[in-house]
Amino acid sequence: RVLLALLDRLYVFTLLCEAVPDHPSFTREGFDRFRRTHVVHLALEFAAEAQLHALDILFHHYPAQLQPMRFLVLARIPAAVSPLLYAHLLPSAAADEAGGEPLECDWLQESWRARDWSEEVGEEEAGEEEAEGGGGVLWPEIASELE
Repeated sequence: RVLLALLDRLYVFTLLCEAVPDHPSFTREGFDRFRRTHVVHLALEFAAEAQLHALDILFHHYPAQLQPMRFLVLARIPAAVSPLLYAHLLPSAAADEAGGEPLECDWLQESWRARDWSEEVGEEEAGEEEAEGGGGVLWPEIASELE
Protein backbone atom coordinates (compact mmCIF):
# COMPACT_ATOMS: atom_id res chain seq x y z
CA ARG A 1 0.00 0.00 0.00
CA VAL A 2 2.84 2.39 0.76
CA LEU A 3 4.45 1.71 -2.60
CA LEU A 4 1.14 2.30 -4.34
CA ALA A 5 0.69 5.60 -2.49
CA LEU A 6 4.19 6.66 -3.54
CA LEU A 7 3.48 5.75 -7.16
CA ASP A 8 0.30 7.83 -6.98
CA ARG A 9 2.29 10.74 -5.56
CA LEU A 10 4.87 10.42 -8.33
CA TYR A 11 2.15 10.42 -10.97
CA VAL A 12 0.48 13.52 -9.52
CA PHE A 13 3.87 15.24 -9.19
CA THR A 14 4.59 14.67 -12.88
CA LEU A 15 1.16 16.08 -13.77
CA LEU A 16 1.87 19.17 -11.69
CA CYS A 17 5.31 19.64 -13.23
CA GLU A 18 3.74 19.59 -16.70
CA ALA A 19 0.71 21.72 -15.87
CA VAL A 20 1.94 24.39 -13.48
CA PRO A 21 4.48 26.87 -14.85
CA ASP A 22 5.81 27.96 -11.43
CA HIS A 23 6.04 24.44 -10.01
CA PRO A 24 9.61 23.28 -9.43
CA SER A 25 11.02 21.18 -12.23
CA PHE A 26 11.21 17.46 -11.83
CA THR A 27 14.07 16.99 -9.39
CA ARG A 28 14.74 14.57 -6.59
CA GLU A 29 14.52 17.37 -4.02
CA GLY A 30 11.29 18.69 -5.52
CA PHE A 31 9.64 15.30 -5.41
CA ASP A 32 10.95 14.61 -1.91
CA ARG A 33 9.36 17.84 -0.64
CA PHE A 34 6.12 17.06 -2.49
CA ARG A 35 6.07 13.51 -1.14
CA ARG A 36 6.54 14.61 2.48
CA THR A 37 4.02 17.46 2.40
CA HIS A 38 0.43 16.66 3.31
CA VAL A 39 -2.05 16.98 0.43
CA VAL A 40 -4.10 19.59 2.30
CA HIS A 41 -1.02 21.77 2.80
CA LEU A 42 -0.21 21.48 -0.90
CA ALA A 43 -3.77 22.47 -1.77
CA LEU A 44 -3.58 25.46 0.60
CA GLU A 45 -0.34 26.59 -1.03
CA PHE A 46 -1.73 26.27 -4.55
CA ALA A 47 -4.92 28.10 -3.54
CA ALA A 48 -3.00 31.01 -2.02
CA GLU A 49 -0.97 31.28 -5.24
CA ALA A 50 -4.16 31.03 -7.37
CA GLN A 51 -2.79 27.94 -9.13
CA LEU A 52 -6.26 26.72 -10.10
CA HIS A 53 -5.10 24.01 -12.49
CA ALA A 54 -2.91 22.54 -9.76
CA LEU A 55 -5.88 22.64 -7.36
CA ASP A 56 -7.98 20.87 -9.94
CA ILE A 57 -5.36 18.12 -10.21
CA LEU A 58 -5.18 17.66 -6.43
CA PHE A 59 -8.97 17.70 -5.98
CA HIS A 60 -9.33 15.09 -8.72
CA HIS A 61 -6.65 12.73 -7.39
CA TYR A 62 -7.20 13.14 -3.62
CA PRO A 63 -10.94 13.72 -3.11
CA ALA A 64 -11.16 11.76 0.16
CA GLN A 65 -8.37 13.77 1.79
CA LEU A 66 -9.50 17.17 0.49
CA GLN A 67 -13.28 16.84 0.83
CA PRO A 68 -13.39 17.68 4.57
CA MET A 69 -11.14 20.71 4.03
CA ARG A 70 -12.51 21.99 0.72
CA PHE A 71 -14.01 25.20 2.10
CA LEU A 72 -10.78 26.07 3.89
CA VAL A 73 -8.81 25.47 0.69
CA LEU A 74 -11.23 27.41 -1.50
CA ALA A 75 -11.26 30.30 0.99
CA ARG A 76 -7.50 30.69 0.42
CA ILE A 77 -8.00 31.62 -3.24
CA PRO A 78 -7.34 35.39 -3.49
CA ALA A 79 -10.45 37.57 -3.77
CA ALA A 80 -9.10 39.13 -6.97
CA VAL A 81 -9.51 35.80 -8.82
CA SER A 82 -12.84 35.55 -10.60
CA PRO A 83 -15.05 32.78 -9.19
CA LEU A 84 -15.96 31.90 -12.77
CA LEU A 85 -12.44 30.49 -13.16
CA TYR A 86 -12.94 27.96 -10.36
CA ALA A 87 -16.72 27.47 -10.39
CA HIS A 88 -16.20 23.77 -11.16
CA LEU A 89 -14.44 23.40 -7.79
CA LEU A 90 -17.32 24.92 -5.83
CA PRO A 91 -20.11 22.78 -4.40
CA SER A 92 -23.36 22.78 -6.36
CA ALA A 93 -26.96 22.08 -5.52
CA ALA A 94 -29.75 20.39 -7.43
CA ALA A 95 -33.45 20.10 -6.65
CA ASP A 96 -34.57 16.70 -5.46
CA GLU A 97 -36.97 14.70 -7.61
CA ALA A 98 -39.99 15.78 -5.56
CA GLY A 99 -39.15 19.45 -6.22
CA GLY A 100 -38.44 20.20 -2.58
CA GLU A 101 -35.34 21.62 -0.97
CA PRO A 102 -32.15 21.69 -3.01
CA LEU A 103 -29.63 18.99 -2.18
CA GLU A 104 -25.87 19.33 -2.37
CA CYS A 105 -24.46 17.31 -5.26
CA ASP A 106 -21.67 14.83 -4.67
CA TRP A 107 -18.32 16.49 -5.09
CA LEU A 108 -15.56 14.94 -7.16
CA GLN A 109 -15.86 11.44 -5.76
CA GLU A 110 -15.13 9.42 -8.89
CA SER A 111 -11.95 7.39 -8.80
CA TRP A 112 -9.20 8.23 -11.27
CA ARG A 113 -7.78 4.70 -11.24
CA ALA A 114 -8.96 1.18 -10.49
CA ARG A 115 -8.50 0.03 -6.91
CA ASP A 116 -5.57 -2.27 -6.32
CA TRP A 117 -6.07 -5.57 -4.53
CA SER A 118 -3.74 -4.40 -1.76
CA GLU A 119 -6.09 -1.53 -0.96
CA GLU A 120 -8.93 -3.94 -0.32
CA VAL A 121 -7.02 -6.45 1.81
CA GLY A 122 -6.94 -5.48 5.47
CA GLU A 123 -8.67 -2.15 4.88
CA GLU A 124 -10.92 -2.62 7.90
CA GLU A 125 -8.08 -2.75 10.42
CA ALA A 126 -5.68 -0.44 8.63
CA GLY A 127 -8.04 2.43 7.90
CA GLU A 128 -6.65 5.24 5.82
CA GLU A 129 -2.87 5.13 5.77
CA GLU A 130 -1.06 8.34 6.55
CA ALA A 131 1.12 7.70 3.49
CA GLU A 132 -1.87 8.39 1.23
CA GLY A 133 -2.19 12.00 2.30
CA GLY A 134 1.33 12.71 3.41
CA GLY A 135 3.03 12.58 6.74
CA GLY A 136 2.58 14.31 10.04
CA VAL A 137 -0.31 15.37 12.19
CA LEU A 138 -2.60 17.63 10.19
CA TRP A 139 -5.38 19.02 12.36
CA PRO A 140 -3.28 20.90 14.97
CA GLU A 141 -1.28 22.56 12.19
CA ILE A 142 -4.38 23.74 10.36
CA ALA A 143 -6.02 24.86 13.58
CA SER A 144 -2.98 27.02 14.34
CA GLU A 145 -3.13 28.51 10.83
CA LEU A 146 -6.76 29.52 11.35
CA GLU A 147 -6.01 31.46 14.53
